[in-house]
Amino acid sequence: MNEESICSGQDGQCFGLPDTASFRFLRTILPPFRRLGDGYNSLLDSYRDVKKRVGLLSQQQEDLESQIRDKCEAINKLQCRYDATLLEKHRLEQDMEGLVAQQKALSAQREQLQSEKQGLLAENDALFTDKKDLQQRYDLVSRAISARGDATPKYQALSDILENEFLPFANSISVLKGEADAIIRMRGAVDQLRVIESMARFMDKTVVALSGGFSSGKSSFINSMLSGNTIKLPVGLERMTAIPAYVGHGEETRILGYSVNGGVVEIPAHLYSRLSHAYVKAFDFNLRDLLPYVAIETPLRDLANISFIDLPGYDPGASDAYTDSDDLAASEFLEQAHALIWVIGLDSNGTLPRSDIEFLVDHADRVERLYVVVNKADLRPEADRSGVMEEVRDNLELFGIDYEGICVYSSERSKEFDYLGDSLMETLSKWNSQHNSLAEIIAEIDAVFELYYQAFDEEVERRNTMYGHTHNLELDLLEIGAFNEGSNNQSLSEMLRMYSGQSSRSKPAYSPNDKRQGLDEESRDEKIDNIKSYISELKVAYSVESVEAQKNYAKSIHKRMLAIL
Repeated sequence: MNEESICSGQDGQCFGLPDTASFRFLRTILPPFRRLGDGYNSLLDSYRDVKKRVGLLSQQQEDLESQIRDKCEAINKLQCRYDATLLEKHRLEQDMEGLVAQQKALSAQREQLQSEKQGLLAENDALFTDKKDLQQRYDLVSRAISARGDATPKYQALSDILENEFLPFANSISVLKGEADAIIRMRGAVDQLRVIESMARFMDKTVVALSGGFSSGKSSFINSMLSGNTIKLPVGLERMTAIPAYVGHGEETRILGYSVNGGVVEIPAHLYSRLSHAYVKAFDFNLRDLLPYVAIETPLRDLANISFIDLPGYDPGASDAYTDSDDLAASEFLEQAHALIWVIGLDSNGTLPRSDIEFLVDHADRVERLYVVVNKADLRPEADRSGVMEEVRDNLELFGIDYEGICVYSSERSKEFDYLGDSLMETLSKWNSQHNSLAEIIAEIDAVFELYYQAFDEEVERRNTMYGHTHNLELDLLEIGAFNEGSNNQSLSEMLRMYSGQSSRSKPAYSPNDKRQGLDEESRDEKIDNIKSYISELKVAYSVESVEAQKNYAKSIHKRMLAIL
């Protein structure tokens, strides 16, 4: 009998069993057993389910382990790849560092090459500029050499007499103390003839020389007198004026260079603006020997009858740029000038330097009229200007230098601020008049020859005096019987001692052959013969015939020069 046939109902009560103790006990324990069975079955089912799940989990575990193994392998592979990537990264970083260093080196090399390129470009530009300058110099020199203008017959004839007769004659005599100045004056007169014949526009103008220290503003002063901006004289801090330049009024602007051959060459404005001392020095020869001067025609403000001469700056003690040829050029051109404007720069001096005073004193005989311009007045306060003028005035008066006026002036503003004596504009207006240049050349030649005539007359007078002394000496010797045979007296002995150098009395000023030496060793007769010979030589030496002949020859030169003019 099974449990189902014994028990029934929901509460597990058993029916159909005898009501005995055993059966009661059995009825008592059967439900729990039943529940245990159910629980067992449930547990068995759970076990089976768990086992199944465990199997599934085991399978999943195996799958997961397989996946893990796969993942580990993948991770290992990835780790290997990662390690390889790290190595590659490290290698790439090293390569990158190398590339960066190489890039820096290339950049530095590029900058160096760029710098070298810029240097080469600059050098190329400099070479091109040098080539252009050299070509311009070559063209200028070539044109100056090849330019051979036909000198006028008047100038050529006068120049021939100067070079072939006057100069050899002047160099062969020594009667004139200031002979060098006389030669300069004569050269200046002949050169002036060439100027007025070759530059007709400058012929009858008042010639005003501009001079002064280096960088005092001479060229800028002339620029301030120009009407318009067609051309400007070169200005700058360096030594600019290298070749004297005539600047006169003309309706049209042009620059002409006058060669030593008598020819004329046109100079472009841009080239003339560069003719500084440094530029001319690059020629390796004195360009002024080839182009002694230039002439600039351009409109001037109300100064139609004035011709300025822009001279090289003067300052021999402060610059090696000043040469002997500069001083000679200044002297020669001052001979042609009717007036001189001396320029002082307020930026560099502010007063009249010692070198300026020396120049004005040395050339006082060549300066007819003097005006002093204290330039660059805009660089000084207004309160200082009058003091500067008064100091310049005191220096001029101290050294006895005549002047017509002093002014403070600004070339930059073309303005006269103040003045002492005559104003600048009044003076220029007074000077703005025509001159008979040919008559002035004749007067200058006359003046030079008059110096020689005066010197000849003085020499004749001196020789006549000395000839008279010599003749008196001869008479004295005859009176005491010095030349009589057998004469022997104290007076003769005294004279012999005098002419033998034993006397304390002074020796004669002139001794052609110095025959007094060694008289003590000679016999008395020989001494007498020497005295006679000496007196004869003195009489010949003090003869005026040679001086008269020289004066007559000078007169013939003078006459022929005037005949040409």
